Amino acid sequence: MDKKRREALVDEYLPMIGHYIYDLGFEIGDGWLGILEELFPKIYKIKQRNGLEYEIIRVMEINGELNIFEEGIFRDHGTPELYQLIDEAKRKSRTICADCGCKARGRRRRNRKKELYTLCDVCLVIRALDES
Repeated sequence: MDKKRREALVDEYLPMIGHYIYDLGFEIGDGWLGILEELFPKIYKIKQRNGLEYEIIRVMEINGELNIFEEGIFRDHGTPELYQLIDEAKRKSRTICADCGCKARGRRRRNRKKELYTLCDVCLVIRALDES
Protein backbone atom coordinates (compact mmCIF):
# COMPACT_ATOMS: atom_id res chain seq x y z
CA MET A 1 0.00 0.00 0.00
CA ASP A 2 1.31 3.42 -0.97
CA LYS A 3 0.73 5.09 2.37
CA LYS A 4 2.53 8.33 1.43
CA ARG A 5 0.34 9.02 -1.61
CA ARG A 6 -2.81 8.27 0.38
CA GLU A 7 -1.77 10.54 3.25
CA ALA A 8 -0.79 13.32 0.82
CA LEU A 9 -4.26 13.23 -0.77
CA VAL A 10 -5.98 13.38 2.61
CA ASP A 11 -3.71 16.17 3.89
CA GLU A 12 -4.05 18.30 0.77
CA TYR A 13 -7.82 17.96 0.42
CA LEU A 14 -8.82 17.71 4.08
CA PRO A 15 -11.46 20.48 3.76
CA MET A 16 -13.55 18.20 1.52
CA ILE A 17 -12.78 14.83 3.12
CA GLY A 18 -14.98 13.38 5.84
CA HIS A 19 -13.81 11.85 9.11
CA TYR A 20 -14.40 8.29 7.89
CA ILE A 21 -11.76 8.68 5.18
CA TYR A 22 -9.48 10.54 7.56
CA ASP A 23 -9.71 7.66 10.06
CA LEU A 24 -9.83 4.64 7.73
CA GLY A 25 -8.47 5.80 4.39
CA PHE A 26 -9.49 5.02 0.84
CA GLU A 27 -10.86 1.53 0.26
CA ILE A 28 -9.28 1.10 -3.16
CA GLY A 29 -6.11 -0.37 -4.61
CA ASP A 30 -3.08 1.82 -5.22
CA GLY A 31 -3.70 1.60 -8.97
CA TRP A 32 -6.63 4.00 -8.69
CA LEU A 33 -4.85 6.64 -6.60
CA GLY A 34 -3.89 8.38 -9.85
CA ILE A 35 -7.58 8.80 -10.65
CA LEU A 36 -8.12 10.51 -7.28
CA GLU A 37 -4.99 12.64 -7.71
CA GLU A 38 -6.46 13.91 -10.97
CA LEU A 39 -10.04 14.23 -9.68
CA PHE A 40 -9.62 15.85 -6.26
CA PRO A 41 -8.04 19.13 -7.46
CA LYS A 42 -10.89 19.56 -9.94
CA ILE A 43 -13.54 18.87 -7.27
CA TYR A 44 -11.80 21.23 -4.86
CA LYS A 45 -11.71 23.99 -7.46
CA ILE A 46 -15.46 23.59 -8.14
CA LYS A 47 -16.17 23.49 -4.39
CA GLN A 48 -14.25 26.73 -3.83
CA ARG A 49 -15.60 28.52 -6.91
CA ASN A 50 -19.24 27.75 -6.04
CA GLY A 51 -18.96 27.97 -2.24
CA LEU A 52 -20.26 24.41 -1.88
CA GLU A 53 -20.68 22.61 1.42
CA TYR A 54 -19.38 19.46 -0.20
CA GLU A 55 -17.72 16.56 1.61
CA ILE A 56 -16.57 13.19 0.30
CA ILE A 57 -17.30 10.65 3.00
CA ARG A 58 -16.13 7.40 1.41
CA VAL A 59 -14.07 6.19 -1.55
CA MET A 60 -14.26 2.48 -2.30
CA GLU A 61 -14.27 -0.24 -4.92
CA ILE A 62 -17.64 -1.86 -5.62
CA ASN A 63 -18.08 -4.41 -8.41
CA GLY A 64 -14.81 -3.46 -10.06
CA GLU A 65 -15.55 0.29 -10.15
CA LEU A 66 -14.43 3.32 -8.21
CA ASN A 67 -17.28 4.70 -6.10
CA ILE A 68 -17.24 8.07 -4.39
CA PHE A 69 -19.84 8.78 -1.74
CA GLU A 70 -20.65 12.25 -0.56
CA GLU A 71 -22.40 13.67 2.45
CA GLY A 72 -26.11 13.02 2.15
CA ILE A 73 -28.02 10.36 0.27
CA PHE A 74 -28.74 12.13 -2.99
CA ARG A 75 -26.59 14.11 -5.39
CA ASP A 76 -27.73 17.45 -4.11
CA HIS A 77 -24.59 18.97 -2.62
CA GLY A 78 -22.63 19.56 -5.80
CA THR A 79 -23.07 20.80 -9.34
CA PRO A 80 -23.67 18.97 -12.64
CA GLU A 81 -20.04 19.70 -13.56
CA LEU A 82 -18.84 18.03 -10.35
CA TYR A 83 -20.95 14.91 -10.89
CA GLN A 84 -19.81 14.67 -14.49
CA LEU A 85 -16.21 14.53 -13.23
CA ILE A 86 -17.09 11.82 -10.70
CA ASP A 87 -18.90 9.76 -13.35
CA GLU A 88 -15.89 10.15 -15.66
CA ALA A 89 -13.58 8.89 -12.88
CA LYS A 90 -15.85 5.88 -12.37
CA ARG A 91 -15.73 5.09 -16.10
CA LYS A 92 -11.93 5.38 -16.09
CA SER A 93 -11.69 2.92 -13.23
CA ARG A 94 -13.29 0.24 -15.43
CA THR A 95 -10.18 0.19 -17.65
CA ILE A 96 -7.36 0.85 -15.17
CA CYS A 97 -5.98 -1.96 -13.04
CA ALA A 98 -7.02 -1.31 -9.43
CA ASP A 99 -3.80 -2.81 -8.10
CA CYS A 100 -0.97 -1.54 -10.33
CA GLY A 101 -2.60 1.28 -12.31
CA CYS A 102 -1.72 0.08 -15.81
CA LYS A 103 -4.17 1.74 -18.17
CA ALA A 104 -4.04 -0.36 -21.28
CA ARG A 105 -4.67 -3.76 -19.73
CA GLY A 106 -7.17 -3.30 -16.92
CA ARG A 107 -10.35 -5.33 -17.49
CA ARG A 108 -13.34 -6.10 -15.32
CA ARG A 109 -13.37 -9.76 -14.37
CA ARG A 110 -14.46 -12.11 -11.62
CA ASN A 111 -12.25 -13.96 -9.19
CA ARG A 112 -12.84 -17.48 -7.87
CA LYS A 113 -15.38 -16.16 -5.36
CA LYS A 114 -17.32 -14.49 -8.23
CA GLU A 115 -16.37 -11.01 -6.97
CA LEU A 116 -15.91 -8.44 -9.73
CA TYR A 117 -12.59 -6.58 -10.02
CA THR A 118 -10.80 -4.45 -12.60
CA LEU A 119 -7.35 -5.97 -12.96
CA CYS A 120 -4.65 -6.57 -15.53
CA ASP A 121 -3.54 -10.13 -16.29
CA VAL A 122 -0.51 -9.96 -14.00
CA CYS A 123 -2.44 -8.63 -10.99
CA LEU A 124 -5.20 -11.17 -11.58
CA VAL A 125 -2.64 -13.98 -11.26
CA ILE A 126 -1.09 -12.37 -8.16
CA ARG A 127 -4.49 -12.09 -6.48
CA ALA A 128 -5.32 -15.69 -7.39
CA LEU A 129 -2.06 -16.84 -5.80
CA ASP A 130 -2.74 -14.75 -2.70
CA GLU A 131 -6.21 -16.31 -2.38
CA SER A 132 -4.79 -19.84 -2.61
